Amino acid sequence: MARLETFGRRHNYCLASINLTINNMSDTSLNHADSWYKKGLFFKYGNDQVFFRENVTQAPEDTLSTVQKPVLLLLHGFPTCSWDFAAIWPQLSNSFRLVTLDFLGFGCSDKPNTGYSISLQADITQALLKHLNIDRFHILSHDFGDTVAIELVARMQSKGDIQSLILTNGGIFADFHQPLLIQKLLASALGKIIAPLIGFKHFKKSMESIFSVPLNESQLEQYWQLLNLQQGKRVFPQLIKYMNERKTYQQRWEGTLEATSVPTGLIAGDDDPISGSQMIARYRQIKPQTTAIAMAETGHYPHVERPSEFIRHLFNLYQCLNIDISAS
Repeated sequence: MARLETFGRRHNYCLASINLTINNMSDTSLNHADSWYKKGLFFKYGNDQVFFRENVTQAPEDTLSTVQKPVLLLLHGFPTCSWDFAAIWPQLSNSFRLVTLDFLGFGCSDKPNTGYSISLQADITQALLKHLNIDRFHILSHDFGDTVAIELVARMQSKGDIQSLILTNGGIFADFHQPLLIQKLLASALGKIIAPLIGFKHFKKSMESIFSVPLNESQLEQYWQLLNLQQGKRVFPQLIKYMNERKTYQQRWEGTLEATSVPTGLIAGDDDPISGSQMIARYRQIKPQTTAIAMAETGHYPHVERPSEFIRHLFNLYQCLNIDISAS
């Protein structure tokens, strides 16, 4: 296990870059990436620095009340970052101690030019939990994060550490995953040639094709800036190898999902062209139908597109799974 060290708020290049966009914004603070990142910290895993964030405040009385709540670990998707959870963070904070991170290669975390795998991201996540003295937790995951979450279940379920797993839109079934053309190109031998050529217009078009409730221009611009920190596009061909890993480890991950005793549910946008209705139908073949919620007129990012509706479904799902959050 790599040595883990925690540092204070830093990486001024991260905040300065995002400020280029938000200085002229009039939206609520939930749409401001800089306010999200100013409330986080960085830890060192090996030679790399990884962003993480909690909802634990500096006030002693608030800290005590928060750390006594059940822990919810939030794991983001490709190609975005932990900021995906900004819109649901305040409501979840009422019930949970929240922990999230930018996976290595994403957002404000370092973006080394080699060595990416689902296994590595799971290692980093486990190291963070250990550092925070967290041994029991719930998981809410999306897309790329779904696969990391299932790997964590495969490793940890026998210990009883994972109390529940709620998945959202993601390629949890390799045979039912329908990646965009740009994803296929990045994963191909042409990836290193294609990646530097991707511009904001290409990014915007791809994102708009998977959102049923569109993001505003400023949100897209901030995602684009976060993606490009430390020349982030150059690592796309390596990051996206997770699609091949899903095939390689299909038996391990899909077998774990089907057989696990961890209470499991799914909340997914039905209109997602990548992992929507077909993925939901496959999930319902291996899990009770009542544990799968399909959100109509919603795309690949249900927690971003319809946050209030998503939260309502989430707590209904906990009730359906007989999960008493107050007693976790």
